[in-house]
Amino acid sequence: EGTVLSGLVKDVAGKNKEGYDAIFDEKGIFREFVIIMQNGKRVETTAAGMTRVADGDEIAVFPPVAGG
Repeated sequence: EGTVLSGLVKDVAGKNKEGYDAIFDEKGIFREFVIIMQNGKRVETTAAGMTRVADGDEIAVFPPVAGG
């Protein structure tokens, strides 16, 4: 209760430095091309600090990907 989306992602990503660095910049701000979804709906990274997470929510994070 009271958990916001950005806090949840930081907590989980913080368990793996490489993963954290792919999602957040050196200031702890979401990288420009990160996509966050909550229950199948996209959440803008600018809104993730105000978006509450409920028990049972499905969260997906897609870090920047390169390739052709």
